[in-house]
Amino acid sequence: MAAVTRSLTVRLSLLFMLVSLTILSAMGLFLHHALSQQVTLRDAQDLNGKIELVRHTLVDIDSLVTMQRFPQRWREIVVGHHGLHLALYSADGALLVSSSELRLPEAVLHSPGSETSQNFPVIEWKQASDRRFRVVSAWGRLGKSPQKQVLIALALDVSEELKLLAAYR
Repeated sequence: MAAVTRSLTVRLSLLFMLVSLTILSAMGLFLHHALSQQVTLRDAQDLNGKIELVRHTLVDIDSLVTMQRFPQRWREIVVGHHGLHLALYSADGALLVSSSELRLPEAVLHSPGSETSQNFPVIEWKQASDRRFRVVSAWGRLGKSPQKQVLIALALDVSEELKLLAAYR
């Protein structure tokens, strides 16, 4: 039996198996990390693009009353983007318009991007029901007046993406 364990063929086979396992495991970890980063980047770009769309729409509106009179206009912004939620708040924090019943955490509402910014920080948020979101908020303004600020908040449900990444692992 001692001759079998000292056999060069057995030792080389075991070494090959360990090296292959190590390389394949490292490649799997790298690909998982790269996919995760790519999905996060894509979500951030989508959210930033929607912020710009909402800002562009706000420029054509001159008052909060007009904005609230047509809630369908705001729901149309999220059509075709499964899991996207939009909320607009007044400068004092009152909810003006929302595309869903989702209520965002205060931390998101207190860290908006500036009116001139193009890239906004994306915050990861986990709801009590284990749903996970990527959330972004930024200031916009009604019409051309700098005094009429509106807080734009967007939340993207990424629970399914994270389940997919977990299954890949």
